[in-house]
Amino acid sequence: MTEDPVALPLRCPDALRGAVAALATGPLELRALVAFASTLRVDAALCAALRRPDPARPYGRRVLFANPHLEAMVATWTPGQACAVHDHGQAFGVITVLEGEGEERRYALRAGALAQTQARALAAGDRLTAGPGLLHAMGSTAPGAGTTLLTLHLYTPSIEDMVVYEDDVTYIVDGGCGAWVPRDTPAQIRARRPGIWPRAALPLA
Repeated sequence: MTEDPVALPLRCPDALRGAVAALATGPLELRALVAFASTLRVDAALCAALRRPDPARPYGRRVLFANPHLEAMVATWTPGQACAVHDHGQAFGVITVLEGEGEERRYALRAGALAQTQARALAAGDRLTAGPGLLHAMGSTAPGAGTTLLTLHLYTPSIEDMVVYEDDVTYIVDGGCGAWVPRDTPAQIRARRPGIWPRAALPLA
């Protein structure tokens, strides 16, 4: 019996990129992403090669692959920092912890405020699923000397835009932005409204 090549350890970013590209030949369902992530094997050398830190932000973004059907991004988390509460637009996604430790918190909108509904610790090998309407935030819980939190994010379709909540203001930002308010690239902000609002309350221009 021939072993599934995706289940073999992938030893360089190009190998991971190729495996993702082979998956993204047409429209996908969430279960296909879950199946892919569940068989994925990476080693320490690949994790080291994938890291792209950005100390000025909650995480560094490394987009490995993107077409209309699938986006694959690796996040290198800044120690002790968390991203803003956000959604993923109309995309479904699977997030896999490649190494390190972190935390995810989920939220709901209640009476014009964000209410935390769930919190969970994250460790290497853990997977999260996301869909339209999910509001969450993630972050690294390791100190500066700890193992860097590294996560692989797979979304279908590719994220067009995201709602981001920060400082009691609701934003819609471009899908090419991370889960923060891109003040240094304001063209990526598509809509803004003071207060905590659902996506439908911020119609895009």
